[in-house]
Amino acid sequence: MSTNNVCWLAIETATRNCSVAVFKNEQCLAVVEEFDANKYIHAERLHSLVEVALSKAGKHFSDLQAILVGDGPGSYTGLRIGVSAAKGYAYALSLPLYAISPLDALHAYWQEHGKDEDICMSVIDARRMEAFSKVFKKRQAPSEMQAIIFEEDTLRDDSNNIAIVGDAASKLEGLYGKHVFLYPQHPSAAYYGQLGWNLIKDGQSVDMAYYAPNYGKEFSPGKPKS
Repeated sequence: MSTNNVCWLAIETATRNCSVAVFKNEQCLAVVEEFDANKYIHAERLHSLVEVALSKAGKHFSDLQAILVGDGPGSYTGLRIGVSAAKGYAYALSLPLYAISPLDALHAYWQEHGKDEDICMSVIDARRMEAFSKVFKKRQAPSEMQAIIFEEDTLRDDSNNIAIVGDAASKLEGLYGKHVFLYPQHPSAAYYGQLGWNLIKDGQSVDMAYYAPNYGKEFSPGKPKS
């Protein structure tokens, strides 16, 4: 594929935010998303949002040259719908499919909106005080995704300012001290621009025959919170 003026579609459904964006190279042409705090609307709304995003960008399905999907961790319901839709578009349009973690998109959000904290911890809610997490430190490779349980000493690091970015951040209000800054934010396709473009330029597509989303992993049971 030529990497000049590549038009591509990004789908993000790991949480209750149903999000779609259209890009030319790394530039976002349009983003459309809907959020319902009470239920997953992805099955009913995703395909309509794709059509709206393409229309807002002034593009058609025939203009697309790649599909990218947020592949988890996150909700089984959301990821199953999003990845199935992305595979369907890629197969029907004979396009390559690319996949990336929404935890990386949350880091991209922090890079744009953060206050220059020393550490960024992307977090996706996994119910109770549990989260899927990935840690980004300056001038270091990011950590692998891991499942964590937030307790009072989880972030005991008074020498660094820590940004907690993601939909799990809102449950941590009051749990940590002044060195922890919360950014409650659902993953959005709007922040896949540079991430997706790097994959496309490098040709790092997935094999659709074998590709499955990363739902995360089972947690070790912790002490129940009263």
